[in-house]
Amino acid sequence: MFARIEEVTQMSSILHYNEQKVLSAKASLIDCCNFPLPLQQITSSFYQSYLKHRNNLNLRSQVKSLHIMLSFSPDQTNLSLEQLRGLSREYMALIGFRDQPHLTYQHMDTTVPHLHIVTTAIDSNGNRINTSNLWKRLSLPAVEILVEKHNLHRTPKHLDLTQLDKMRPTRLQYGTSATKHRMEHIIRFVQKRYCLTHLAEWNAVLASYGIRAVTLAKRSTAAHPGLLYFSIDSQNKNIGTGILASQLKTKPTYRNLERLFKMNSFRISARSRETRIQLSLLLSNHQISDDQLSSELSKRGIGIYHAPLQDGESKVMLVDHIHHCVLSSLSQGLAKETYQQIASASKRLQSLNGRCDRNFTELKSNTQKAHRKRF
Repeated sequence: MFARIEEVTQMSSILHYNEQKVLSAKASLIDCCNFPLPLQQITSSFYQSYLKHRNNLNLRSQVKSLHIMLSFSPDQTNLSLEQLRGLSREYMALIGFRDQPHLTYQHMDTTVPHLHIVTTAIDSNGNRINTSNLWKRLSLPAVEILVEKHNLHRTPKHLDLTQLDKMRPTRLQYGTSATKHRMEHIIRFVQKRYCLTHLAEWNAVLASYGIRAVTLAKRSTAAHPGLLYFSIDSQNKNIGTGILASQLKTKPTYRNLERLFKMNSFRISARSRETRIQLSLLLSNHQISDDQLSSELSKRGIGIYHAPLQDGESKVMLVDHIHHCVLSSLSQGLAKETYQQIASASKRLQSLNGRCDRNFTELKSNTQKAHRKRF
């Protein structure tokens, strides 16, 4: 069993996501707790209004909603609905949300059994429940208690990426399909899933999917430089003719990306929490060699990308393809001690340039091997 917690500003966005899954028969609402109506009588419009009203009791807080994902071992597909309801309710009680209204959805779109729980951090008196460091402070102990109590299997840290997300695009292979269409699909996926705060981080993720964004010379009258998107080969060299950002459906222009990066700077700390914990644990082992550090990062779905700089040097970036974030000295919104950890890891991994750059396919293979070994 494994739990992941996201703090969300818009309750409507996570409700819409889960409701779309229900409409497409990829999920079902299996439980609703602390609502005035039972599950059989509750409607979508009712619980949306109820949760919105609860959030409106507190006008000071900006982040009032939680989106929690409970994942189980792939060999525990025999869990009944009653067992899933019981596990979700026990988990919510253990993290201090027993009396909070919450909805539990069972998703069936992957081979990994998992639940999505939508709730509010505002109690009935309008006070905000403390969610600071909630994952480490209460969620981890809660998972341990449930694993021991119900004899559950611990979900491995090295998850199969293809099982977690069947819609994850594969690396772009120039000439094998419509380049523009495939490029749009990949860019849309990266925009939606990854929490990035800098153009170099944007390129670090795109590189693992076979794409690079090149900055054009800024015109004197233009407020922002243009971006040209290229396919790249295994040697990271541009292939074919570039496509202007304005010609792609998602409009990944420099201006639009800057807006996205600014919003993500407020989310990166929460999104990268698990990645930072794993990095900290690895660095605390003073006996681990540089090659072993690189290998352990790869097993956890974390790629090592060397971003080229204008002066001919390169900057090491850690791209986490499981938690969809990037750690680098260019990241915005991280704590000072985090930058110290990144600097320590970068210094050790810098010398491995040329040997440790791994594309997404290689990372996926490593995580699949670790997954099979665990079970």
